[in-house]
Amino acid sequence: GERRDADDRPVDDVPEAAYYTPPLTTVRPDFDAAATASLDLLLAQIESGSTDGSARRTIAPTLVVRDSVAPPKS
Repeated sequence: GERRDADDRPVDDVPEAAYYTPPLTTVRPDFDAAATASLDLLLAQIESGSTDGSARRTIAPTLVVRDSVAPPKS
């Protein structure tokens, strides 16, 4: 297969991504961490009585590198 200069990356690391030709690089979200953070934020909002919804958490995903990634151009 021909490699392209695109930055398209499937999200959610679907199992099928490993079986494409070439196998696709994906982003794997951490759903457990997102659920925990969401619950923590909700409970904090309930306890404080805040309704502005301004609290934020960043959950870093995992990059699953497969053969669809080419080295950078020099």
